[in-house]
Amino acid sequence: MQDKEDAQKDEHVKDKDRDDDRDNDRINKGRDYNKQYLENKKRERKEAKIDAKGFLKELKAFFRFADLITRKDILAEIAQVKRELMDFTISAFFRGVEIDFDRYDGVRPVIENDRTLAPVRAVLEALGADLTWKNDTRSTADGVSCSQKSTG
Repeated sequence: MQDKEDAQKDEHVKDKDRDDDRDNDRINKGRDYNKQYLENKKRERKEAKIDAKGFLKELKAFFRFADLITRKDILAEIAQVKRELMDFTISAFFRGVEIDFDRYDGVRPVIENDRTLAPVRAVLEALGADLTWKNDTRSTADGVSCSQKSTG
């Protein structure tokens, strides 16, 4: 009886290992695809002299769907292109989507005294906060209330 139970446990462990191997293969294939896509885009830019701003736009769109490791590579590439363009503006991403500071009168993050300052409304709304401004008290109407908003 004990041998039968041990055999069942061994079979269960083998099944679990096979499932884990399949999951790891899928993850690695996805990463390989993402890395290949990024390399192709970089090569396209070098070969065809793709407009740098268009290239940045494509990278930012790709960032949303990339895995964590590829996202780091994409951010490094974005930083490199921005240096080439002498563009020292700060970008912020939330859930893989760049926060569009132009929606907020074009007020962008800045670095002052080694601190990054960002428009609070843009950041809070990206986090799902619903803000209502009361001009007479120069404050939000009822404080900040956060709700789960779809980020598209």
